Amino acid sequence: MPVTVDLTGVTAGGPQPLEAGVYPGVISKADIHPSKSSAEDTLYLDIAVTPGDEEDERTFRWNTSMQQKSLGRFKQLLIRLGIEVEDGPFTFDEQDLVGLECQVRLSLEPHYRDSERMTNRVAEILGTDAEEGNWGG
Repeated sequence: MPVTVDLTGVTAGGPQPLEAGVYPGVISKADIHPSKSSAEDTLYLDIAVTPGDEEDERTFRWNTSMQQKSLGRFKQLLIRLGIEVEDGPFTFDEQDLVGLECQVRLSLEPHYRDSERMTNRVAEILGTDAEEGNWGG
C-alpha cells in the first residue's frame, strides 16, 4: 500500500553532529532493563538536548550498569541531579528522573560503522550547574 512521506528539511544520514561541549538537557525517558551485551540490569536514559541556535532538539542516549561493582557512576549521576543519596539500600524509581534538567557534555567521535563520519556521544551528565557535583558524596 503506497504511503505519503514528507521529506522536507530531512538530510540523508541525519543532521550534522553538534560541536563538542556542554549543552542544556532534560531527561525525557528512563528505563531499567537487561543489557543486550551483559544481560545485567542497566539504567538507560534518553536526554533531549536543544542546542543554542538550533531549531530542533536532539535526543541522546546514556546508560550505566546497575551491577554492584559499577554503582559509583550511578551514584555520581544521582548526586549531580540533586537527588539525596545515603549509604545503604534505598528504593529507586527511574521514572523520578524523567523531566529533570541537567547539563550534557557531548564529545565527537568516529561513527561505529563509518570511521570517516563523526557522531556525538554523551561523555557525561552534569547537574544544572556544570561546575557542581563532579565528584564526591
